[in-house]
Amino acid sequence: MLRMSDAQVAKSRDLNITDIRIVVDIFSTYNGEKEILDIVDNINAHIREFIAAYPEIQFCFMRSLRIIDDKETGPVRKHGVATFSFMVAREDGSDE
Repeated sequence: MLRMSDAQVAKSRDLNITDIRIVVDIFSTYNGEKEILDIVDNINAHIREFIAAYPEIQFCFMRSLRIIDDKETGPVRKHGVATFSFMVAREDGSDE
């Protein structure tokens, strides 16, 4: 499950800079944490490709990863919560 958790905007002389935080909820389909760690590794392996496709993204990093017990299935299945931060910079279009 993918959701936006937060966005912050800053302005410089000629840029609008936005820090967008995306949360990826990952639910294991079997017992343990390995499946969640493998999915996070796969996401991290493809970040450069994503940034290359969108030149306004200046950088991205994984801000946090928490693995908790899945409340629906008990302590054996896990729920991973990975937060990624994307720094996006665009030229300021105002004529001020």
